[in-house]
Amino acid sequence: MEERNAIRDDLHQAYLEEETYWKQKSIITWLRSGDRNTRYFHAITKARRVRNTINSIQDDQGVIRRGQKEVADVATKYFQNLYASEETNSNLYMEVFSGFRRRVTQEMNDDLTKPVTEEEIQAALFDMGPHRAPGADGFSAAFYQKFWMDCKADLLAQVTSFFNTGILDQQHNHTNLCLIPKVYPPAGMTDFCHIALCNVSYKIISKILVNRLKHHLPDIVSEYQNAFVPGRLISDNIVVAHEIFHSLKVRKRQSNSYMAVKTDITKAYDRLEWRFLKETMQCMGFGERWIQWVMACISTVSYSVLINGVPEEVLSHMCIRAMEDRSLLGVKIAAQAPSVNHLLFADDSLFFSLANQKAARRLKEIFTKYEAVSGKYLGLPEQFGSKKGEMFAYIVDKVKQVVQGWKQKHLTQGGKEERLEVYIGMHGTESVYLRKKEQPNCLMARVLRARYFPDGDIFKATLKTKSSYAWKSILHGRELLVKGMRYIIGDGMTTNMWTDSWLNLHPPRPPRPQREVNPHSKVSDYFNASRTGWNIDKLREDVVHEDIEKILALKISDKAKQDLLGWHYNDNGLYSVKSGYWLATHLPDHNHIIPTYGSVDLKKQLWKTKVPAKLQHFLWRISSRCIATGNNLRRRHVTTDVICKRCWLEKETEEHLFFTCPYAKKIWRGAGIANPVIDRSPYMDIMENMEE
Repeated sequence: MEERNAIRDDLHQAYLEEETYWKQKSIITWLRSGDRNTRYFHAITKARRVRNTINSIQDDQGVIRRGQKEVADVATKYFQNLYASEETNSNLYMEVFSGFRRRVTQEMNDDLTKPVTEEEIQAALFDMGPHRAPGADGFSAAFYQKFWMDCKADLLAQVTSFFNTGILDQQHNHTNLCLIPKVYPPAGMTDFCHIALCNVSYKIISKILVNRLKHHLPDIVSEYQNAFVPGRLISDNIVVAHEIFHSLKVRKRQSNSYMAVKTDITKAYDRLEWRFLKETMQCMGFGERWIQWVMACISTVSYSVLINGVPEEVLSHMCIRAMEDRSLLGVKIAAQAPSVNHLLFADDSLFFSLANQKAARRLKEIFTKYEAVSGKYLGLPEQFGSKKGEMFAYIVDKVKQVVQGWKQKHLTQGGKEERLEVYIGMHGTESVYLRKKEQPNCLMARVLRARYFPDGDIFKATLKTKSSYAWKSILHGRELLVKGMRYIIGDGMTTNMWTDSWLNLHPPRPPRPQREVNPHSKVSDYFNASRTGWNIDKLREDVVHEDIEKILALKISDKAKQDLLGWHYNDNGLYSVKSGYWLATHLPDHNHIIPTYGSVDLKKQLWKTKVPAKLQHFLWRISSRCIATGNNLRRRHVTTDVICKRCWLEKETEEHLFFTCPYAKKIWRGAGIANPVIDRSPYMDIMENMEE
């Protein structure tokens, strides 16, 4: 028996190793453990290999080149031309950077250039995806993470040496360029994405630099660029652009006087002049040590092209300067609204100005100068209407492709569910226009405030004539937010006792008076003299008895800060789509409570069990009586024979199949797990006790 168990364990280990091997080669990261399917990973790898194989390619003269060597020659020539520097007049640099405001303070520089620590290095390493494609040295992050204690000394020495000397060994910065087709079949080199596969040692260095810089980006990058900046959303610029287009559409005087220009930076992620980057950092105020580190990272790189195997802040500065000298005036959608002459969407840009020759020439001049110094040559729905079905149809179409794709035939139901969750979550979050942190002075807020609520209170704003669809949608969503928001009592000085929702109820609401009271009373008016508790006598005079208990449950501190307005349905006080959806599905019925383990439906509990996805799906089918037992088949009018075909003793129900059948009892005993006492417990009770 021991030898048999040992052989079985060895077989399971071999299966696991084979699955891991093909999973790493397929670069699939979303599949949960327990959904073992080597055939799926193998199919993914084969499909990717076939799709990415380059058998022929068109060169810059339109001639088709075939074979490994000719394709490699075309790729090499393309990248040599792409990464060649273009000489630019120094006077043009001086003109472009004239008046550039320094934004990096000495405190920022001190933080950016502080000595690197072991904790930073380890955090950067373990923040990487373990099974991402490796660099030229062939080692993935998983190797260094697994053997951190063995590799730590070497990695610390390499990374620390760079930050101390500013010198980067070119071997560590040798990068493989992988060509991934953007369209199928690809024709020329422009039809490929260029994916840089860097060594882990280099990625640790770059990740440390990024982690240090990202905390300061909101203070460095202008408000007109909201992509890739922590705390900002690119959707803000979509809303601002939509409001401007709506204003141009409904206000005839503006539509006849202003123009909008859309540009696409065709080489946004391919190239950047080194001198341009260095000059930009110097003008922004970055310290010499930081500049040395960044320039070392980009100037020591060397590439190997694998065959078959950006700062736009300068552009924003030029537009702002043109608006200040009144040569490129922007659009104002209201008297108090900020003037906007450009919006940046990563590699796409929108420009607004008066529709005359002077403004057009000025805009062309900005483009020409920017192209000359940067090496860059100048997809989002800027305008959308009320047909949400058409607006988000691409999500539905993509999901259908995911579900019906041939690759999914190799997956269990649980695996398909996980794949679908990842895809919908990835695309759904891009369509939600809700911030978790208030930023009342961001560009979008200032534009909307000037147009729709100049008094500054968005919760009192009303629907005006000629309101845009975006604003109508915001007001519609506001109804849900109001129902889920609650004042967290601190000093009680700003919360109205009778009109603001502050009781810890579901949904939150103010207390109910039992007699005529002062409608302007604050919560602090009902504190005791020492402000460490409640004035119980005053509460009994004014508040109904049922609400007094709720009020007394709230603790008062004499060191409390000011009252805060937060989201009631999350412990951290921040709105989330999940909690908002729960509230929306439970309105207008206010008798529901926040779901807990014991109060939700059994089927919902099953999805929360910590078991593989395929087992969750199977348990759900059992609890829904979806499996093809004899009893269920008779209920669906498929058969009249309900006797168990194993024991021929009882009806084949879920209870019998899994618990009371003699064969099921043998399996329970063989597994070493006590069989639930089915004779004394109803079937649903057993299901509810499975968590134990």
